[in-house]
Amino acid sequence: MAPVSKILLLVAVVLVVIFPFSLVREGIFSPGAAAAPSGRVRVIVVLRDDVVDPQRSAASLAQQYRGAVSFVYEHALKGFAAEFPAQALPVLARDSRVSYVEPDQVVYAFGELPTGVDRIEADKNGTAKIDGSDQRVNVDIAILDTGIASQPDLNIAGGVNCTTGGILRPRCKSGGYADKNGHGTHVAGIAAARDNGSGVVGVAPGARLWAVKVLGDNGSGYLSWIIAGIDWVTKNASTIEVANMSLGCECSSQSLDAALNRSTDAGVVYVVAAGNSAKD
Repeated sequence: MAPVSKILLLVAVVLVVIFPFSLVREGIFSPGAAAAPSGRVRVIVVLRDDVVDPQRSAASLAQQYRGAVSFVYEHALKGFAAEFPAQALPVLARDSRVSYVEPDQVVYAFGELPTGVDRIEADKNGTAKIDGSDQRVNVDIAILDTGIASQPDLNIAGGVNCTTGGILRPRCKSGGYADKNGHGTHVAGIAAARDNGSGVVGVAPGARLWAVKVLGDNGSGYLSWIIAGIDWVTKNASTIEVANMSLGCECSSQSLDAALNRSTDAGVVYVVAAGNSAKD
């Protein structure tokens, strides 16, 4: 594993969550906060720390309260994402196995804002060795975004698709991370395009890239997908040193904060840009 202090020059592109946020905690819930026309609500359910088997608890709670599970979290968070009838949420929130429940919100990719490698003087970084000779940086970077397209300039080690969970397989799926939007590939290039004398050069040239598709081809997704990606990265923290996240939130998400904290504790460095929403 490369020294973390030498690989913190990654550039991130921010996303913004545009919907208001509300929290279900200690039995308090506002049913209209995230209710769909069908009367069912997309939520993230965080389980108590003493829950031993999140998958079993998720299945049990879904059956008891007529929910449909899409993702189960076991590494960065003990919890799951699901749809429930709006009227079931106050009772669900008071279940002895549940710590809190919060709405699953939509996130969108911002426009691409290239900053330029020269602006941060990455070419003077001895670790990066930007000299046109393709001496690849020995580090593994997860790009949580719209996926990564296969490009000769990018050293893609593998990846997963976290946008298609379900009852039968409530987790990220191997493969299926092709980028039909372009945003994730652009971010990956900023982070790690090879220094091969052709095209652009990344901040960490030739680093091994792991595509973690958490946004759809239209550039949008859900917080539950983001947390699923963080959960996968945390599971693979012995391999992945850095995660570049194209997401931000004008509200607060306790489940996202908890997942990031636990993943950071596992040794992963998260790099996220700030200020792209023109606010402090």
